[in-house]
Amino acid sequence: MAFAMSVPSDKRGMGALSRIRDNEMSKTEKNLISLARYVRKNNPIPEGKEHPQVCRDVMDGLISLTEAHETTKRDVAIRESEEAIRKENAEKLADVRIRYPNLAALVDDERLTLAQAIASAEQSDRDEAEEVARLERAAAEKARREQEEADRLQAGALEGAARVLSAETFY
Repeated sequence: MAFAMSVPSDKRGMGALSRIRDNEMSKTEKNLISLARYVRKNNPIPEGKEHPQVCRDVMDGLISLTEAHETTKRDVAIRESEEAIRKENAEKLADVRIRYPNLAALVDDERLTLAQAIASAEQSDRDEAEEVARLERAAAEKARREQEEADRLQAGALEGAARVLSAETFY
């Protein structure tokens, strides 16, 4: 942990001392330094301090590096999950703002939760889709009836024309 705290990056060009130390280290030591660097990098550094508290706890023997690494991995996963949820919610709210500004205003006023606003917006979308489908069915039915009427009129006209022709040929 001390090495990771003093040389927090494994980038080359960090100085001759770090390159010499890296070359002299065993694979196990390099793996442990990698764990320690991960712990240092992924934990918050308190204001006015140089390193995260967990690094000092490892140095003081309060927790093992393995425990610190596992805890950090869990914390990183939780933070990433929470960030993904925040991002998704922000995108949903932006969509609600564009399509349903009245719902977004209620969310802003904390009279509706984002989940309630999204549910309401989705219900409005479903209602609109159902209305469009109903109008399309009505238009199709009207077109069908008009076509039937046109066909009936055309059949009647043809029948009348046939009678006229047969009457003319009869005389």
